[in-house]
Amino acid sequence: MSQHLAIKPKILMDQNYEKLIMSERMDIYTVIYALCYSPCGELLAAGDNFGRIFIFKLESAFSSTDMFKEKNAKNIINVYSGPIYALASTSTYLICGILDKIIGYEWNKIICKDIYEAWKMHIPSSMQYKSAQINSLVWNEKDSLLLCGCGDGRIYGFDLESGSNKCTMIGHEGSIHSVVLDPQSKGCISSSEDGSVRFWDNRKSSQTALIEPYKHKQLSHRKCSKWISAVAIDIDSNWMACGGGSGLSIWHLQSRTLTAICSEITSCVRDVIFHDGNFIAVGDNQNVIHTAINGEVTATIPSSSSPNYTIQVNENFTNKPVLCTAGNSVLIDVFMNFCYKTASLQCICTY
Repeated sequence: MSQHLAIKPKILMDQNYEKLIMSERMDIYTVIYALCYSPCGELLAAGDNFGRIFIFKLESAFSSTDMFKEKNAKNIINVYSGPIYALASTSTYLICGILDKIIGYEWNKIICKDIYEAWKMHIPSSMQYKSAQINSLVWNEKDSLLLCGCGDGRIYGFDLESGSNKCTMIGHEGSIHSVVLDPQSKGCISSSEDGSVRFWDNRKSSQTALIEPYKHKQLSHRKCSKWISAVAIDIDSNWMACGGGSGLSIWHLQSRTLTAICSEITSCVRDVIFHDGNFIAVGDNQNVIHTAINGEVTATIPSSSSPNYTIQVNENFTNKPVLCTAGNSVLIDVFMNFCYKTASLQCICTY
């Protein structure tokens, strides 16, 4: 009997050791693909390649006297075993896009250790694609429509209240990488592996315009892939930035004409946003790059990850915007002053 009891602690020790080793291996290979803020601006969610969502309290992360100490997550949601490429937020839900599914979690319960799915919806299958990875999510609050850019080249629009698929936008010939709203129109803009940027009318589910940056002489000399990973537009819908295999280019939105090329950015761009008169891009180098509308680089700030896959601005945290970037690392860099890194958050499991 005593020998049998002695075996149990050894089994527990072995199990804990295996968990520790697995955790350390995951830390080495962790990639953060998506970031999202809560409506109040106090919480940050990060989705990684192992199907986990890390939840951080931004206020507690910066309340320490040691601002440069890396901070751990307050909660970790294990969604599934594959990558999470897309996160979005409504006033009530954190929305996660995975293979074939959209899952919602309630923000007011997100810190609870026993958090459960509030709801989930399935992406329709097609003759060509039996399953589709969700690569981009954007919430159109005005029309109460969740837009999902998917690996099957389609954009699906869902009504969250009824769970029904209200519209399907078809036209891309490759996987969709990003979808953004056009503030001045009733539509959205998408970018794809096929090298095109397409403009859509949400009311008609129809394509209204198309540009193909890789066909322009100024960009075609860069012998890189034609894919477009991200687009961003200014708040007045006058200017648009396209980032991808050929770097970063600036376009006049109404005329759909190329106006500037960021020649100083020679690596692939993975994500881009617009803030305070500048486009801010991240990609296959270790820098966060600020670019003026004329294509001139105004600031280059080192970061912890290379490449960086995502960049997001939090407009609702305290009285000052906060910028976060993440990528091929367990670290999320936080910039309270956009010209230098303030701190890093850490996406690791602790035992």
